[in-house]
Amino acid sequence: MADPVPGPESRGRVITVVVRLFAGLREQAGWDGRLVTVPAGPHPPTPERLWQILQIGQHWKAQGDRELAASALPAGPLPESVRVAVNQSFANGDHLLVDGDEVAFLPAISGG
Repeated sequence: MADPVPGPESRGRVITVVVRLFAGLREQAGWDGRLVTVPAGPHPPTPERLWQILQIGQHWKAQGDRELAASALPAGPLPESVRVAVNQSFANGDHLLVDGDEVAFLPAISGG
């Protein structure tokens, strides 16, 4: 999948972030990390928006206590079962991202 490119609404302003996927997310997407350039304006980039732009949710679903792949999920909101870390600290989906941030998506992991 090609990285998103800025549209005319961004007026040339972009930020570049490092995106990292872990566990089942990484396996489903087929990649574990990449640089992503996203438009910076008029809606500031957040992890939730990044999730939607990358359409990660199209291949992911949490069901019960297990992580399972799903093939037809819409690129909707960030699931509650997925944690976000920005620069190695847990953050909310509405955390405002700045150029150079590292964003990690971590699915819930169960075990005993």
